[in-house]
Amino acid sequence: GEARGALLLTLARGGMVIEEYAPASVKSAVAGHGRADKVEVARMVRLQLGLAARPMGPDQCDALAVALCAAVQRPWKERLAGSTAGVLR
Repeated sequence: GEARGALLLTLARGGMVIEEYAPASVKSAVAGHGRADKVEVARMVRLQLGLAARPMGPDQCDALAVALCAAVQRPWKERLAGSTAGVLR
C-alpha cells in the first residue's frame, strides 16, 4: 500500500521508467498462455534462458519471468510509440 506508493513516487521523481505487468501477461509472454501454473512458468523460464534444472526459488523465477515479459513487450511498445508519434503531435 503506502510503502509501494512512496517507492513508485520516488522512482518517478528520479526519472525512472516504471512498468508493471499483470500476472497473466507475464505467464502469456513466458509460457504462451495466461493460465500457466508456477511449475510450467519455471520450466519455460529455464528453457528460454538455457538454465540447468537445478532448484530455483519462486522469487528468482518470478523475477526472470518478468524480465522475459519486458523483453518481449518492449519492441511492441517501441513500435507503437513510433507509429503513433505523428498522430499525437
